[in-house]
Amino acid sequence: MSDKKEERVTNNKFMAMPIGVFELKYFFSRAMVTSSGGECSATAIRGLIKDMIASERPCAAISDPEITRQLARRGLIVARRTVTKHRQQLRIETAERRHQ
Repeated sequence: MSDKKEERVTNNKFMAMPIGVFELKYFFSRAMVTSSGGECSATAIRGLIKDMIASERPCAAISDPEITRQLARRGLIVARRTVTKHRQQLRIETAERRHQ
């Protein structure tokens, strides 16, 4: 099934669960293409971002552009705004707030 068709199937569909209501898209992970032509899920990228931030030095929090550069060195081309979106989904503060 193509990505476009999968998007249409899950658009505006929700699932009620005991812990809340979730959009059906929440349960699916999109594949992102790596620079070598492979694929990596958004979930895996969020995990990498979480690990990078967890291992940062307390006096030098890494910014979203720096996370973007580190991912690119690993062959994962991700836009800075996508890194920001994933960081927010993980409920992680900005570098400025983590540095305080």
